[in-house]
Amino acid sequence: MLVWAACSPGPAPHAASTAGAPPRPRAVSVTVAPSSEEPAGEASVTQVAVLDREPLLELEQRGFGLAQLAVDQRADDNAELSRIPALRGLFQTLARDVQAAARPYPLSRVTSIDGFRSFDARWLSSNEMHFALSGVFNRLDRRPFRAASCGEVRFVYRLAYATTQGGAALSSRLPMTMNVVFWIDDEGDESCQAAAQAWRSPASLSGAALVDWLVQRGPLGRDARARWHMKSIESNLQTFRIQSSVVPSLAGHIDYDLRVFHPTDQARSDFVPAPMEAMPDVPALQRDRESWQELRAVLRRPETLRALDRGTLQLPERFLAKQATSVAPRGLSRRGNRPFLQLFRPADFADLELTGYETIRSPAALLRRLDGASCTGCHQSRSIAGFHHVGRDEEGAPVFNALRTGSSAHLTADLERRRHYVEDLAAGNAPEERRPFPERQGVGSGQGAPCGLGDSGFADWKCSDGLRCTKLEDDEIGTCLAERAVGEPCEYGTMLPGGAPSRDRITALSRHDCGAAARCTNNFSGFPQGACTASCNAGAPDTACADYLDVDGFQNCLRGKEPYEVCAKRFVFGVGVQPCDDAHACRQDYVCTRTRRGGGGACLPPYFVFQLRLDGYPLKR
Repeated sequence: MLVWAACSPGPAPHAASTAGAPPRPRAVSVTVAPSSEEPAGEASVTQVAVLDREPLLELEQRGFGLAQLAVDQRADDNAELSRIPALRGLFQTLARDVQAAARPYPLSRVTSIDGFRSFDARWLSSNEMHFALSGVFNRLDRRPFRAASCGEVRFVYRLAYATTQGGAALSSRLPMTMNVVFWIDDEGDESCQAAAQAWRSPASLSGAALVDWLVQRGPLGRDARARWHMKSIESNLQTFRIQSSVVPSLAGHIDYDLRVFHPTDQARSDFVPAPMEAMPDVPALQRDRESWQELRAVLRRPETLRALDRGTLQLPERFLAKQATSVAPRGLSRRGNRPFLQLFRPADFADLELTGYETIRSPAALLRRLDGASCTGCHQSRSIAGFHHVGRDEEGAPVFNALRTGSSAHLTADLERRRHYVEDLAAGNAPEERRPFPERQGVGSGQGAPCGLGDSGFADWKCSDGLRCTKLEDDEIGTCLAERAVGEPCEYGTMLPGGAPSRDRITALSRHDCGAAARCTNNFSGFPQGACTASCNAGAPDTACADYLDVDGFQNCLRGKEPYEVCAKRFVFGVGVQPCDDAHACRQDYVCTRTRRGGGGACLPPYFVFQLRLDGYPLKR
């Protein structure tokens, strides 16, 4: 999982393109050269993430594939990976999770036809599937979460496939990531200064030259890896999706399965489900009143409140779950994404003096801060379809199946925070440990940003001049909106939680005017809370032209054994939507996709991007 404070990250690739099968890297042993000093006076840069496709593919070829890194064995596809004894139990657990997610829905199946679509557990053992390295993350900022450590290093892998369709190559990626995570032991480097300095690379390096430095003289080299201690393998997969035509008030419903697995011994002979940081076991705590009271007492302690305010809270393992399900769309408006709100009410903390804190100035803010730190809350806070990192798409990928960036706005902003953190450590200074609210990080105060609706804990969540804070379907947090702007929500109502998240509904749906130049594309069409859309020919400066995929027509075409590119030409249309770029994020439940012109992007619901949805795929095995 890609995480904010306590719930770990990822949340990508050597992402396969949809136009043709990419080269499949063969894992080989890591070759490490002796360390040498950098030339005097050479400019350096602090590396906090490796995200470009070329160095990631090179790293896989040089021994950093999932199997080699996790269990020191070689596997070039999922058929080989699933046969490794140390990983067999892990994949069996995930397969059972998939079955459990679909069990309440008799109509569920692996398909691209019906409205109830399930993850195909056979993908975990298919020879046409593999996990591609999509990101390497420097997480020295995680050192508060383990004594005698200098934080973590994380390797994020994205599920990808390569097959044929209609006699032509077909490759793409699927909504699942696996992370391999290592603690970095301090080993006499109590200040972690040396560990931080190891991430300083010559500024001129890129591509294969950067990989040479990483594995020879840098933080992935032999000396640096001698300090690594295996922590976990973490998974996030989209298990189940109900189409918008079945639950039209929600614009569909999607489940994501979250797991953390720990090695049972130093030899890593097996991996078993483990407690998930900051993720309370809601059913167990609801059954056990004594444990519930104990957790409430822990949360009320001054030291707990201080850690929560900073974003470094750790809860005792006895309260934590070993599995979690996050749901989409609508983020923290969904009770299923708010485990602490399921357990407590603001009245449980009403007598606490909170005005001196920065992020928990009211009981409502305290509970939202807790939920934002949980695995489910973090992964549904302005993420990319339940992930914060899915990896960059190759340059030649079809626009309708490519994201402008493979990282959420929250993660992109957090990388800058992490860079300052590591630079402070490298300079021998005490770094700032405070972490921001994930819902607000990287989104500013512009159109679509969250804003406070009156509770004192969110008083500083304001909108930019010219925007209004509008209540949509969340009682605590509104959305900054312009007047009839393209991309603005246009169909929303009142959230009515169900007995299970898939039974949530929006009542009293009302349609809002988009003006003469736009129309409301509604929830039934798969646009959460609706969106004002326009013609691509309008030429308005506040409109981006997106490649909009008619998914049903496209899937019907694929079922007819037509080549992928033929189907794409028939069922991709232009639509005018909200533009996005590095400084302007999309609103909750929308992702920034590539456009045909310029360096900007276009905001679309993620499930119109082929690689982010569950459907039947033409795999042989």
